[in-house]
Amino acid sequence: MAKFGILRVLHVYKTFYPDSYGGIERSLLELCRGLEVEGVRSEIFTLSNTAKQFERLVYEGIVIHRVPADFTIASTPFSWSALFQFRRLVRRFDVVQLHFPWPFGDLLYWFSGSKVPLVVTYHSDIVRQKSILKLYRPLQSFLFSQARFLVATSPKYVESSRLLRRYPSKVISIPLGLDQAFYPVPDTQQVCDYKSKWGRFFSFVGVFRYYKGLRYLIEGASKVSAPIVLMGDGPEMAQLRRFAVEVQATNVLFLGAVSDFAGPLWARAGLSAET
Repeated sequence: MAKFGILRVLHVYKTFYPDSYGGIERSLLELCRGLEVEGVRSEIFTLSNTAKQFERLVYEGIVIHRVPADFTIASTPFSWSALFQFRRLVRRFDVVQLHFPWPFGDLLYWFSGSKVPLVVTYHSDIVRQKSILKLYRPLQSFLFSQARFLVATSPKYVESSRLLRRYPSKVISIPLGLDQAFYPVPDTQQVCDYKSKWGRFFSFVGVFRYYKGLRYLIEGASKVSAPIVLMGDGPEMAQLRRFAVEVQATNVLFLGAVSDFAGPLWARAGLSAET
């Protein structure tokens, strides 16, 4: 039951601002801000490669609980201390919303022994780590059996995911949304500069990860004469640059990470740390 009429939700994901910037981080941030209007108090539990100890950050009224990551296996960060911090913290909340896939997040919920209702937001299938998936499957089955709802971020996931099809009574689709008011008005001069430099061009904005298919985009670049502008950074950046040279994709341009804002995100919004 919600305490004093305010529903408290603890979102659980492997990374968040200011350690990383990406689509899930942005959608999670806007979800928390949107739910606040409905009287829901959202907080975030995450791991950090920069934090030296457990810390509590406050960002635009959203509390972020960060625990230092100890090591990473197959893109999954782990933290021994997080097991105990999460078990201590989770009892304060009415709902745990775990953002999948993050196998260590499943472990956090299992180890806590919590009876707090669980909602799993299904952002993606696990694609590359199929050999490890065999070892992980019992924990995954536990998580999905405990979940009250499995929220797919796209109707296509509901149709295509073999895993989701096993739980038809739990699955609902809620597409990701963006709040236009949160985005700045484009700089007129910069837009003019881009148009004069490239004319009409294709663009990609996001984190460079293997499952986004950017190799296919680069490989097909020779089929068009317009520039293809890639904005962002990520673990696949170096490989994609090399691949563009190999296939002589001279119309592919790498701009690197581009800020949405006139200044650094955290300086604009205000970030404070609490002990």
